[in-house]
Amino acid sequence: MHALVADTPKIPASPYASIWRYGLFACIGWTVLVIASLFWNYEFLTDQAVFLATSDARSNWNKDQAFRRWAAGHGGVYVEIDENTPPNPYLAQLPERDVTTTSGKRLTLMNPAYIMRQVFDHFENLYGIKGKITSQILLNPNNKPDAWELNALKRFESGTQEIVEHTLIDGQPYVRMMRPMVMDQSCVKCHGHLGYKVGDIRGGVSVSVPLSPYLDATMKSRTALISTHGGVWFLGIGMIGFLVKRGCQRNAEQRAYQKNLQDREAKYRQLVENAPEIVYSFSNKKGNVYCSPRVTEVLGYTPEHIREHPMLWHDSIHPDDLPTVDAAIAKASHGQSFDIEYRIRDANGSWHWFQDRNIVLYGENGETVIDGLAADITAHKEAVMALIDSEKKFRSVYQSSSLTAIISVDEDGNVSMWNPGAQKAFGYTEQEIIGQPLTILMPKRYRVAHTSGLRQAREHKQNSFIGRTVELQGLHKDGHEFPLELSLGAWKSGDKTYFSGIINDITDRKAYEESLHKAKEDAEYANFAKTQFLANMSHELRTPLNGIIGFAEIMVAQMLGPLSETYQGYCRDIRNSGQHLLSLITEILDTSKLETGNVKLSESEINLRTLAEPCMRLIQQKADEAQVEVEVDFPNDLPMLYADETRIKQILLNLVSNAIKFNKPQGRVVLDAHVTDDKDFEITVKDTGRGIAQKDLSKVLEPFKQVEDIMTRSHEGSGLGLPLSKNLIELHGGTLKIDSELGVGTTVTVRFPAERIRDLTSVGA
Repeated sequence: MHALVADTPKIPASPYASIWRYGLFACIGWTVLVIASLFWNYEFLTDQAVFLATSDARSNWNKDQAFRRWAAGHGGVYVEIDENTPPNPYLAQLPERDVTTTSGKRLTLMNPAYIMRQVFDHFENLYGIKGKITSQILLNPNNKPDAWELNALKRFESGTQEIVEHTLIDGQPYVRMMRPMVMDQSCVKCHGHLGYKVGDIRGGVSVSVPLSPYLDATMKSRTALISTHGGVWFLGIGMIGFLVKRGCQRNAEQRAYQKNLQDREAKYRQLVENAPEIVYSFSNKKGNVYCSPRVTEVLGYTPEHIREHPMLWHDSIHPDDLPTVDAAIAKASHGQSFDIEYRIRDANGSWHWFQDRNIVLYGENGETVIDGLAADITAHKEAVMALIDSEKKFRSVYQSSSLTAIISVDEDGNVSMWNPGAQKAFGYTEQEIIGQPLTILMPKRYRVAHTSGLRQAREHKQNSFIGRTVELQGLHKDGHEFPLELSLGAWKSGDKTYFSGIINDITDRKAYEESLHKAKEDAEYANFAKTQFLANMSHELRTPLNGIIGFAEIMVAQMLGPLSETYQGYCRDIRNSGQHLLSLITEILDTSKLETGNVKLSESEINLRTLAEPCMRLIQQKADEAQVEVEVDFPNDLPMLYADETRIKQILLNLVSNAIKFNKPQGRVVLDAHVTDDKDFEITVKDTGRGIAQKDLSKVLEPFKQVEDIMTRSHEGSGLGLPLSKNLIELHGGTLKIDSELGVGTTVTVRFPAERIRDLTSVGA
């Protein structure tokens, strides 16, 4: 194990990778060079094409100028008039523009510009070369400059004598050249009237040579360039590959030798440095001479720090454990191996438990060197201590619980643990029950299922009952059964599985639940009896009340003879009281029907605008008496509502009547209906009355409940209107919501679901 002490000599790095790297760089460089050469030659060919086209443009320009000067020197040329050469309208100021020969032929004067324009047109048709004379001040509008020519003309004003550019005309590449045209004496005849003087730049002459023929001519040269450059590239790559291969062959043996050394060193270092234990070498004379990097992770010291302080390890051992360590080292000097445990302090001052065992012993000249493995077993020690503490705590809780039964059984179903709570619940002492089958604690009807489930858990590891809480019957020692609640868990100890159950005797709870169930049944029966009584009584009272109201109306109308004002007032009181009592009985009867589920809806498509009109007429007198203004605000495109017409009318009357009843003089009630953004049908009744406190909002929706005290309230009523309306709305699948503020007013919002809307085309559905 001297390898742990001495550093392994460094092995020269193999040049193999460098050779390939250099070869790759050479290939890349050669490729870049060849590509650069190819592109340079491509650009050179293109430049040559442009150069040739430019030379042709200059030649054509010079030829055109010679032509123009010849014509100008002769003052123009007379030619016979025909359809291609009509008289030039832009020379009309010349008295001799048109002449007739003695033989009767009609001739017209062609000035140089006219001649050149025809020459340019013929030349372009024959050879594709465009020519043009143009100016910023035009005699002939056909000579109007394009954008490029206009820019060139402006540059001539600053002294530029020639402009040559490579541009596009109608999407095709051209070399365009333009030079200024200077006014001389021969030009005065035709252009002097435009204000030009001799020496002025009158305009410019441009020549546009198509570049495509020149570029096409370079294609063969480009193909040849590709071929030659490709051949040169392949030749260079082949040479580089040959040199790389030769270099690799020469270094093959050296690489193999170096790799063998590196592999052996890497395996050895990997074994030492990645070992979970700290690998060390210790001398009884020099102290620690080597520690693997694992020491940094465990103790916080670097191997270099250990080497610089050889006795650091020995001096960091716990004083109580130091005698044991020194004794082991002394025995090792006589050739005895050791396997000991001790504590050692880390760089932060914390203590670690170590298991230390030597693997090699050797020495000379009185020196003993120990190569060993030191494993950090702190977590194991702490886990053992925690397990011991946990077991103590568990046993303390287990044995101290006298109210809850805790029972454990092994995988064969025999009782292994029994606490005082279990003794209290089942009557067996711990001595009587330990080792007995769990089935003696359950009625016979459960035992077969229990045995089968235990077998499934043992053989197939199916513990579907684990983690569940169930109610069962337990069997007491004296033979009586009692209800219990069982929560089951499983745990392992070694290769064995145990099951623990927490059991609570729920006899008292079951008795309480039974009493609650009986009380609930009694209350439901009493409520049903009350509802039946109200229904029957309401029916019996309606018949005589109808008679009283009918006769009172006859007397108010004085159908059988006149009555005094006093008796008429009495009759009106009888009629109003009867109608109020009949309304109260009707509400009670409807509430009774709703509670018993006897209300059936007769649904159809309802026009709410039409339905609201008679409702408003019915309550108008009440509104007038209360000095309250009632406003109906329905849009013209309000869709139909699918509902029970009678019940909707009843809801509207209840809500609007309440808004009038609890309003103030000069108050206002607004009945509104619309389709919401969610496509629900919404009806709102908004008043300016006294409002309702937030704490009382829920109370007004309870039957027979009113916010005002019975001794102080100023309005009559049963307190059934809003609850009854709410129940009828919910019967339609809708909702009722009340928003109110004291002193401001109340808004009642009724919302029916979208499926109750018919004919939505008018609302954008």
